[in-house]
Amino acid sequence: DSEVFYDFGPELGLHEKSVYKDQPCHVNCDCGRFLEIGNSVFMQYKKTKQGFSQLAQKNIDFGGGLERILAAANQDPDIFKTDAFLPIIKQMEQLTAKKYNDHSLADEARSEQTRSFRVIADHLRGAVILASDGVYPSNKEQGYFARRLIRRAVRYGQNLGMNKPFIKQLVKPVVDIFAQAYPDVEAQKNKIEQALDQEELKFLKTLDRGLKEFDKLLTAKQELTAKQAFYLYETYGFPLELSIEEASKNKIKLEADIDNKFAQHKQQHAAESRAGSEAKFKGGLADQSEVATRYHSATHLLHAALRQVLGDHVSQKGSNITGKRLRFDFTHDAALTEQEKQAIEQQINDWIKAKLPVTKQVMAKQKALDSGALAFFVERYPDEVNVYTIGHDAQGKQGDEQKGWISKELCGGPHVSNTAEIGLIEIFKEKSASAGVRRIYARVKN
Repeated sequence: DSEVFYDFGPELGLHEKSVYKDQPCHVNCDCGRFLEIGNSVFMQYKKTKQGFSQLAQKNIDFGGGLERILAAANQDPDIFKTDAFLPIIKQMEQLTAKKYNDHSLADEARSEQTRSFRVIADHLRGAVILASDGVYPSNKEQGYFARRLIRRAVRYGQNLGMNKPFIKQLVKPVVDIFAQAYPDVEAQKNKIEQALDQEELKFLKTLDRGLKEFDKLLTAKQELTAKQAFYLYETYGFPLELSIEEASKNKIKLEADIDNKFAQHKQQHAAESRAGSEAKFKGGLADQSEVATRYHSATHLLHAALRQVLGDHVSQKGSNITGKRLRFDFTHDAALTEQEKQAIEQQINDWIKAKLPVTKQVMAKQKALDSGALAFFVERYPDEVNVYTIGHDAQGKQGDEQKGWISKELCGGPHVSNTAEIGLIEIFKEKSASAGVRRIYARVKN
């Protein structure tokens, strides 16, 4: 291996204010004079159980950092002053009315301000490129990584006084940087702006409450535990890194091995959620009480009402039922208006007041689907299924005006036998669950 360093000159390491000015200078010191811009790896051997043996085909692999090579060309070791970042930095300076490297500030304050600029520029660039490849912020897989980038950028924006949405305005400079090399980025600019803006707005709604909760949790105990960090993550969308940074800023110590313990809490929560979902899918409920059964039937009415008010594009994406409320996820690309929520609630309650029968049939899955029955995760159902129909006629096909029923779904149950048993319903919350998916909460009126 041979490492390639660029020498920016002795004045960087010997500057009168440099903490390194009285120390010996070498290529791996931190004075800023030398920057590794690449390395060459000479591949000659492979490791075996008997030791090292010669490769049949030897080669040399050069790894070079684009931004670092640009920094060398600019004669400035700061990669954030290169064309790969500077347009984003300039836009941020305009938005914040602050300078990237403000020498009028004390050293510690200047360093923190510069760091905030860098984190935002780096994270926004990554999030935009991810989005151009179809990876949008969400709570799953690659989407969670994109979400972490945006949320961390938002938090650092607050360090610069940005308490209002600003992420959307940083998409254009990123697009301008990469438009020639990656035309897809420019073609998707509007879509990316909208998606990142929605993610920022979503996070801002919980950020202040989350920070207050953070302070409350740590008032009595000056330690951040994995359990507390997971609570902040699950309730307020705080990535673990954000909680750790807040703790560091407030000089609060961390529980030993917090990363692994946080991962254990997350795995346990996921396992419990899966178990609950599997139980409901098999016909059970996490809560087997009478009121939970009523809520289970109410989700079928809610699904039917959503499709009637919003359109047939609505389909169920998930649900969660307790003895106190129901939660229902469905496909829709916009927040519900007050008029739409009122119309949905009124329709459900009209069906409840109508005292409609709820009947169960056992039939072949394909026959059930052909009759117009809806299904959530069709492939998971066995060949013979339970079909629950709400209405006076269990016959007919979807779209048949004479069908009589208002809801027909494949389901494991349990259900009430008549809609009047449910009780009148009220919708008390509606929000975004992920891109293109809304989440609605409802409960039985007191």
